[in-house]
Amino acid sequence: MRSTSFLLAGLVLLGASAARAQADPDSVHQRDDCRFWAQVLSTGHPAPHSQVAAMNILACPEAGSAMASALRNLTGESDTVVLEDFLSTIQGLRDGDLYAAATALAVDKGATPLARITALRVLLRQPGFLWEGGVRDFAMAPQGACGLAKLPTTTETRGAPLPADYLDAIQAIAAQIGADTTDVMEVRNAARCVGHYVHTRVKYYSDWPPALHW
Repeated sequence: MRSTSFLLAGLVLLGASAARAQADPDSVHQRDDCRFWAQVLSTGHPAPHSQVAAMNILACPEAGSAMASALRNLTGESDTVVLEDFLSTIQGLRDGDLYAAATALAVDKGATPLARITALRVLLRQPGFLWEGGVRDFAMAPQGACGLAKLPTTTETRGAPLPADYLDAIQAIAAQIGADTTDVMEVRNAARCVGHYVHTRVKYYSDWPPALHW
């Protein structure tokens, strides 16, 4: 009798799950698509789907972790087209996982200089700044003349929470790299630029959205 009751209960649950999926097939399809797009961006495979994945991933809850994995995969990258495509993909994504990956890559002297500069640009986007030039231009810009603009809040996407002290942490990383005379000059220039604008963000725009943290 007990086994029969468990069987009936299981059939009822299975039927309810099937009914929910049938009632909302779009949500099931979207969830499957998001998982697939996250896999493509995290691993780079299958490559033919990368453009579609990049166009759609920001609507998915997996966006932050997927783009964090994608950034870690760029450690040895020096192709500016690939790096600019990555930055184009993340748009206004502000996410704790992506922030952590960018922090680690920015200070990794074993990574290519252009990959590290890309990571610094990701960090710069977390407090809401957008670099309007190319990755090489960013490395050559003198401090205080980096050509940055506010990141339009309409493109902002919030993922995992950022640490409450992320602005201080970004300034500390920028100062550390900028003061390291053994580091690559282009990376040091980029770090100084990041430090300058985050300092400006903290000093003059503390009440300007996006919020300091959430």
